[in-house]
Amino acid sequence: MCNVPLIALSAVGVDSDQPMPERLRDGRTGMDAAVVRSVSRGEQRVLDDTVHHRLCFDRPDAVVRAIRDVVARASHT
Repeated sequence: MCNVPLIALSAVGVDSDQPMPERLRDGRTGMDAAVVRSVSRGEQRVLDDTVHHRLCFDRPDAVVRAIRDVVARASHT
């Protein structure tokens, strides 16, 4: 197992133009969880108020926080 910090942002909100079926949302969340489990210092953050293609526009705070947290964790190794 790789010892690196990793934060996966799983955007599972509802897009009014293209609703995501529950099984697809669960599949996407599951794939992100599998990536997180592949490293020893992984974390998954599920965001239900945005969708994948709008993440950086709707939730820049979550993106910046994840980047800062990964950098902080990497500097403590």
